[in-house]
Amino acid sequence: MWKCPNGCNIEEVIASLPKTEDEHDEMSVMVDAQTGKATNRYFDGITGVVPEHAELAEADENPMCPECQSDCDWVDGTSEITNSEDFIDSRNIISRIAQLDREQNALQKALDEAQAASNRIPGAVELSEALQEAEYELEDWKELWGDELKSLKQLAEDAEPLAGDWKYGATLIRDSYFEDYAREFARDIGVIQDDTSWPANCIDWEKAVEQLKCDYGEVDFNGETYWVRG
Repeated sequence: MWKCPNGCNIEEVIASLPKTEDEHDEMSVMVDAQTGKATNRYFDGITGVVPEHAELAEADENPMCPECQSDCDWVDGTSEITNSEDFIDSRNIISRIAQLDREQNALQKALDEAQAASNRIPGAVELSEALQEAEYELEDWKELWGDELKSLKQLAEDAEPLAGDWKYGATLIRDSYFEDYAREFARDIGVIQDDTSWPANCIDWEKAVEQLKCDYGEVDFNGETYWVRG
């Protein structure tokens, strides 16, 4: 995600587009700071960002903070997210997807450039070796992280419509941990003081869990069920 070095609380950054001979004024696109994806709005407020400009905006390595005009820094998201975790924060999913997308796009761009260079000078040994190296690096990345990226994108697609506030933090709870979560939730809201003494130890927690799940949506993450509150 993009972060301001001065600590400004930003939701978007300003990405400047390379100036062409046909353009008299510099153009800038607003980019989502959390995902690194271009929005559909230019800096001057005009909507309808064309795909070419969106791609260039997402490739900007030094977008500007709209608050203090400082160059922002890209901060990698969380480490690998798996279905063994009891809790998953939607913001970590968003950040991890953005990180993996950025890595894959950089490798794809390097491959495209190596392919173009090799096509311009067929038979050049150094260019051919550079092309093979770029192909290997992309395939190696896909083998390591491709499945995770695909799974996280599917999880986000399924869970976001069910979540109350996906962008700003929705919690996904693993089904095997949901009873423990229900006990903690009951203590947090003051319904019970201690679930190990009377009358809390008389509660039918299986029934309580099923009733609590009525307020949650069910999603699958690589064969494991998670619950997210709407």
